[in-house]
Order: sequence, then C-alpha cells, then structure tokens
Amino acid sequence: MKPTIMNFRDFMDQMVEVAEGRQAAPDFHGKRVFASPAAREHFMRRQALTDIRSVHSALRLLSGPNHDLIKRIAAGKFSSLAELAVQSGRAESNLNRTLKKLERLGLVIMQPGTGRTLKPVLAVRSLRVELDLVEGTARRLDAATARGPRKTVAKPNGVKSRGQSRATVHN
Repeated sequence: MKPTIMNFRDFMDQMVEVAEGRQAAPDFHGKRVFASPAAREHFMRRQALTDIRSVHSALRLLSGPNHDLIKRIAAGKFSSLAELAVQSGRAESNLNRTLKKLERLGLVIMQPGTGRTLKPVLAVRSLRVELDLVEGTARRLDAATARGPRKTVAKPNGVKSRGQSRATVHN
C-alpha cells in the first residue's frame, strides 16, 4: 500500500469538491493519507513500536529460520533478493514478507542493488528489549548499529538510568 501525501488544505478542498458534486469521491479505502513525509515517517516509527509489543510475535520474528536469515543478511554474500531466496531456501514472496516486517522494525534497510534489484542490509547488530511478563509486552530499549561496535561506559557524576549503572554508546 503506497501512502498518499497531501496537505490538509488540499485534502479539505478535495472533500468540498466531492460534497458539491464536482468530483467523484477518491478511493481512500485501505490507504493512509499523511500531511507530509515527516508525518508518514513519524507514523511508521510508531507503527514499529506497535508491531513489536507482542512478545510472542517479536520472538517468532527474531528466532528460528529468521535468525538464519539475519545471519545471511549480515554476511552479505548475495547480490539480490532472488539470490538470497535461493540461499535461504525460501520462496521469494515469503522472503519479501519477512524482510518487510524486519524493515518496519528498523532492523533491515533495503538498499538499491544493480539495476532494479534491492539488497537487504542489516541496520542493527544487537537489540536490547525489555519484556514485561505481566502485561505481555516488549519494548525496544536500544540497538547497536551493524556498522560499529557497542561500547559500554560509566555515566558521568554517578547518575543512574532507571536502576542501571551503565549507559550504552554507539559508534
């Protein structure tokens, strides 16, 4: 689903034209309309948090065959989605669906390859998640990028973050 970017004034003008009968109603069924690209990005970040709240679905997405897939993506020994599908033994459509979920969570970035191909690149090497066993939710605390190692350093002036004695810094 490709979102529609439309400022509020244009949206209202279009609705007035529809109400006055000068224009047919646009088909927004199943589509999202955003006021700006920044609003779309904000929504996508919030959506990623919503997607990972279910502990069961988060663990399922990051374990088993998907863990093997993440290792293959980190190794980068493929040039296209088709090649990755063959290496991982998955149908290309199933691979696409899984990669979209990983991309929504910010774990994978789809970069242009040669020609019209896309190549997934690991965006996050490690991820700290807080599990609330009573509520059954998961919350992403921080992540180390795939490019640089994670360093742990003491916080200045003895300041502690929510009961922790160390802070995580990323390169």
